Amino acid sequence: CNDCGCPVPVPDPPPTTIPIPAPAPAPQFHVGDHVIYNIDGEDYELINYAADLLRERYPLAAVLLLRSMIDFAVINRRSARNKYVVNHLQDCERLDFDIDDYGVFPTHERYRETLRNRS
Repeated sequence: CNDCGCPVPVPDPPPTTIPIPAPAPAPQFHVGDHVIYNIDGEDYELINYAADLLRERYPLAAVLLLRSMIDFAVINRRSARNKYVVNHLQDCERLDFDIDDYGVFPTHERYRETLRNRS
């Protein structure tokens, strides 16, 4: 209302950042107080690196990561990864000695039986 001398409202400045909605939560499961997401075993370099980082303090988490790579190779019949599957199984067997309770997850022996039955 410029004719009467009333102050003209000034619009708010445009935002400096654009709000981005949060992505949908990924499927997840818990190991104790730790959250582990469903892992696609295809990204073996990243998963193997993460398993190596976790094996000392969180052997069960490391085993679950190793199993994701094993499962991916077996289910998708990636025969080029067979030597890695054997190595990952051996790693799981070594880590089994450090795991007192698998909780809701199959023990190492039960997991091996499952793999044998897939063949």
